[in-house]
Amino acid sequence: MSSGVISGTICQVDVVSGVDRLIVLKPSGLVLEHTHHSTLWGHEGNLMEVNVKVTSSTDKQCKVGTIGRMTVDATYSGTPDSSVQFTFPAACKGHNHLYHSPQVDALVPEA
Repeated sequence: MSSGVISGTICQVDVVSGVDRLIVLKPSGLVLEHTHHSTLWGHEGNLMEVNVKVTSSTDKQCKVGTIGRMTVDATYSGTPDSSVQFTFPAACKGHNHLYHSPQVDALVPEA
């Protein structure tokens, strides 16, 4: 297991009763956990966990500054079985989602 750094911006939009609830997230920078030998969905790949911080929100319950977790499982060799999962504390629990293939295209070459 090794750690590294991640950067970027992540947007998540939920539509509830016809109303968009948008949150914008920034990764904390430090990868909390990383392995090249994950079999989360039965196919080998990379697993990475990182904290994310809400930097903008149109959801009145999910406040800017809230810290959550993003877990990415990226499969090897073109196997379309990757996933991204977001987990937040109670105030942002409406944004707890699991996106799984075919919604996720996070393939990596085999190590």
